[in-house]
Amino acid sequence: MPPRCCAAFPFRAMGGAIVLNGLLSYMGDTHTWGRPSCWKWADILLATTNTALQFVLVLLHMLGPMSFPRDMVGVFTASLLLALYCKRRAGRAFANRERDAYLRWHTAWHLILPAGAIIGMLLLE
Repeated sequence: MPPRCCAAFPFRAMGGAIVLNGLLSYMGDTHTWGRPSCWKWADILLATTNTALQFVLVLLHMLGPMSFPRDMVGVFTASLLLALYCKRRAGRAFANRERDAYLRWHTAWHLILPAGAIIGMLLLE
């Protein structure tokens, strides 16, 4: 149960969406590598939603309607910025046909964003 400071935020739904996104990412990025697939679109849609939801959490804290522990917001903010940097670098590497760099940066995107969300939620305990 989340603390009273942020009981209205849907942390359980967010956690479930992150787990589901992992499965969709596997299907879209690995299982169907190099082929068109509906998994890719589902992955992109849910990844965008999950990323936006983390931004909303940070904004709710900054604007004042909800109060979250400072450590949690710091982890969420740092992981969001670092993950988006990795996503941007992966996009550049893909455009430049740098396969190894793309795989490194894209993998980092997949690790950093959910790790930040999980660590942030664990800081609520």
